[in-house]
Amino acid sequence: MALRTFWAAEAARRQGTEAFHRFHRALLRERHQRGQKLGEPEMLRAVAARTGLDVDSFEEALGDPTCLERLAEDHTRAEGLGVFGAPTFVFPGADPAYLKLTRLLTLEEALGFWKEFHSTAAHRPYVLEIKRPH
Repeated sequence: MALRTFWAAEAARRQGTEAFHRFHRALLRERHQRGQKLGEPEMLRAVAARTGLDVDSFEEALGDPTCLERLAEDHTRAEGLGVFGAPTFVFPGADPAYLKLTRLLTLEEALGFWKEFHSTAAHRPYVLEIKRPH
């Protein structure tokens, strides 16, 4: 499923940066607001159409394995950084930081949280792990 979703995102990117961002935001909404599992071909096509992509070009790119070249490059780079999961954030001059949240933040919460997370992850290399038992 993840491979198909990445492939679809790259198919959208071939239609331009704005097209990619519209498609990507819509996928995130499907996953995090609607609880949908990503990767189902019908859902990906529906999101492509809903976000104004040229669906014929999108479909053509879904059959083009060169869309996966970026994934291979990203994977190789991530391995070199020691990345083990997503989302992992890479800040200049700092070790990568993996983040897992229990829920989607509200707009009111998001910016403040991001500033705190960035400050901790990018400027406090002695913080190795914060984990809460359930």
